[in-house]
Amino acid sequence: GFKAYAPRAFRRLRALCGIDDDSYVRSLGPDQVLASLLRGSLNSVSELESEGKSGSFFYFSSDSRFLLKTISRAEMTFVRAI
Repeated sequence: GFKAYAPRAFRRLRALCGIDDDSYVRSLGPDQVLASLLRGSLNSVSELESEGKSGSFFYFSSDSRFLLKTISRAEMTFVRAI
């Protein structure tokens, strides 16, 4: 699983981009993960072939609508301070 940092801030950012909560949850939420498991697959997200310069990994949602990035604790602290 993953942890969403600053969920209210990113929810607001998604809203500004015209992405509603239902659309986001359909792409990344537990229903998507459960559907993948029921199909015998773990394809609810797919990893890009290379990691970023920072050592972070990038993942696409299975419908390719969203890009997820892993972050270090130092990055998380920095982002939360913004």
